[in-house]
Amino acid sequence: MPPTEARSGFGTLFQRGDGATPTETFATVAEVRNISGPNITRDTDDATHMESTNGWREYISTLRDGGEVTLELNLAPSSTNAGNLFADLSDDTARNYRLAFPATGGGTAKRFSFAAFQTAASPTSPHDGRMAMSATFKITGEPIFEDVS
Repeated sequence: MPPTEARSGFGTLFQRGDGATPTETFATVAEVRNISGPNITRDTDDATHMESTNGWREYISTLRDGGEVTLELNLAPSSTNAGNLFADLSDDTARNYRLAFPATGGGTAKRFSFAAFQTAASPTSPHDGRMAMSATFKITGEPIFEDVS
């Protein structure tokens, strides 16, 4: 049996584009602890008809959805990091983001590149622990899974 190809997510980066043209620069969002997504889905529509083989439902593919990406991070309220995330929540224009996976085992590094709207920012300030924040981004259009060159 071949060894597993599973790897730790440690070193994965969430990066925020500055919107510049023709060359956009991406900065890493600091102190991210966990990243979920993108949760890409495909919709289907029931196309069953009176002559469907042996009475089995038939489906057709319709639209795909890039889903959402959610971050959990340490919150430093006076940091540029926090300021950018709160500003993105107020922006009505989609921004470019990247989710960069580390190269492991001699392989090529990969990333998801996508445009998204930030749809949530939820800070927490417990009396007995670190301040934290979650931020959610709704992808618009197609997220591209690509090699990092």
